[in-house]
Amino acid sequence: FGESFDFQPVYAASPNDLRTEVVGLRSQIVHFSGHGDGDKGIMLETDACTGESSPVTGEMLEDFFRHFDFVECVVLNACYSTVQAELLQRCVNYVIGIDERIDDESAREFSASFYNALGNGYSIETAFGMSRSYLNMKRKPVECQPRLFKRDVPQPQVDPGEQKAILSVFDPFKEVGTFVGRLLTKRLHRSPGLCADGNSDIETLMFQWIAVCMVALLLAAGISTGPADTLLGT
Repeated sequence: FGESFDFQPVYAASPNDLRTEVVGLRSQIVHFSGHGDGDKGIMLETDACTGESSPVTGEMLEDFFRHFDFVECVVLNACYSTVQAELLQRCVNYVIGIDERIDDESAREFSASFYNALGNGYSIETAFGMSRSYLNMKRKPVECQPRLFKRDVPQPQVDPGEQKAILSVFDPFKEVGTFVGRLLTKRLHRSPGLCADGNSDIETLMFQWIAVCMVALLLAAGISTGPADTLLGT
């Protein structure tokens, strides 16, 4: 994030405010600062004239945010909000919630530390860890501190029957061609003074050629040579 922050505060937010701001601003971080009521949900204003508010459940929030893949993090800086955070992590990469009650001072200090770290270029996880450590130094109870929930992205499952076995052994025909080429080179450039060394090299190449032929025959017969994990690549 770094210096690209653009704060857009909405006071006494209603469900309509939430929809309008997220859709219009394409917000990467959505921060709730208010009251939570556990299983009942996060409180949003429903009547601007009377100031009445109603809870928005975790299921409602999940159903709303699953439509916005650009939202990277949702901060539920409200009491008893981990219920909603656990549901939101299904569709949002990072969600911050609070297990128990949190006092206003701790909530403000956490937010200030968290966004200060993000503004200086740190990742969401690092910024969260720094802010938790800061609250620890302030002697704040652990149960009153925020928790970070990370989206569990399932890995694609591959049917073993669809996997293609790829041989990683050498190509016997290529090896035979290489051997013949090296053998001819030795015969053309061999001098009498190097006869002994040349014969030794040729003997070595002969053994290699015999081994290559044996492997080629085994492969042609459909017989594997060696452990499967050394012959098959994934």
